[in-house]
Amino acid sequence: MESPKAVLIKRLNGYWKMELGNVWLLPACIVWMAYFLEYPLGWLTWVSLIPMCGLLLIGGLYWRGKWQVIVGKTTAMQRVMQWVHILQLPLAVGSVLAVVLCALSWLTGNYAASLGDRISAGIAATLALLEYVNY
Repeated sequence: MESPKAVLIKRLNGYWKMELGNVWLLPACIVWMAYFLEYPLGWLTWVSLIPMCGLLLIGGLYWRGKWQVIVGKTTAMQRVMQWVHILQLPLAVGSVLAVVLCALSWLTGNYAASLGDRISAGIAATLALLEYVNY
């Protein structure tokens, strides 16, 4: 039977990789679906992807830092926390802005290049907000 520390190390080692993988996987899926379903993506989706990807990146680096602390390397976590401190406000503002723009797009029918753009942006903005609340 593995020790609790070994189980935690193993879990965090996979978790940070998954989180960082989602930085490119989620936008790639959105772009692929847009191409496959033949709907254009506009600025609304791209603006919404920025805070989502930024928060996923910080989350992945945070969990990598936690993993490194457990295995005895503490300097990485200090650097990550410096970045978190610097990016916290811009990513919060970006997340709220993305949600507000998406809500306005749904209410007015403006700002989006297509229905697919509106849906994609809504997904990205929701994930950004959830990621911000999570961290």
